[in-house]
Amino acid sequence: MSALPLIERHHSELVRLCDKYGVRRLQLFGSGVGEQWREGQSDRDLVADFAPPPEGMNGFRQMFGFVVELEAMFGCRVDLLEAAAIRKESLLTAIATSAVELYAAKSRAYSEVANLTESSSTPHHMIMGAWPVR
Repeated sequence: MSALPLIERHHSELVRLCDKYGVRRLQLFGSGVGEQWREGQSDRDLVADFAPPPEGMNGFRQMFGFVVELEAMFGCRVDLLEAAAIRKESLLTAIATSAVELYAAKSRAYSEVANLTESSSTPHHMIMGAWPVR
């Protein structure tokens, strides 16, 4: 069983957290999208694209506050990667081939990025969020 059904139960809370912490895009990858994921044993591997920190919040609080709230919501460990910081080619490939879209913000800047993504051969699946990416 994948982690997706459990994540879907927290849809509105996930959207609220993404808005609160300035997340442009959030994806699940790794064991959470496959049959090897085990409830109560596996963590959630997420990759986020952050906008500049919201007013009154620094970058540290933006990233780690988001992780703390995600862990509280899901009741398990969350491994969060910042999309802009990933340099390892094998990790980029793994994310590109297995990631499932959880959230995509409604914004002009993000829609420009989405249009670039649309032209690539990488499949993206929107299961929840405020805006379909396809």
